[in-house]
Amino acid sequence: MKKTIFSTQLLKEIYLSNTCFLFIDEERVTMASPVATGIINAYDMNFWDKVKNHEVDLTEALKHLTEHLITTGHTYDLIEHEGIFVLTFQEKASS
Repeated sequence: MKKTIFSTQLLKEIYLSNTCFLFIDEERVTMASPVATGIINAYDMNFWDKVKNHEVDLTEALKHLTEHLITTGHTYDLIEHEGIFVLTFQEKASS
């Protein structure tokens, strides 16, 4: 089994959270919450292939995704550190 930086407890908390997430490591292995996966699939079913393709500019692909999230009423945070990307997002709170 591949070693992970996430503990089992942390993974449970992440998956049960109201915040959607997308994690992409430096090898472009992805992990996403179920709701995030559904939102991304509705946006672009080919997004996952783009992420795996090292010829595709990952920053550009994520830029288009975050633009889509804004237009669908979401707020987001995107962090990149040494080739690892973490995108979290959720629906904007009603005023």
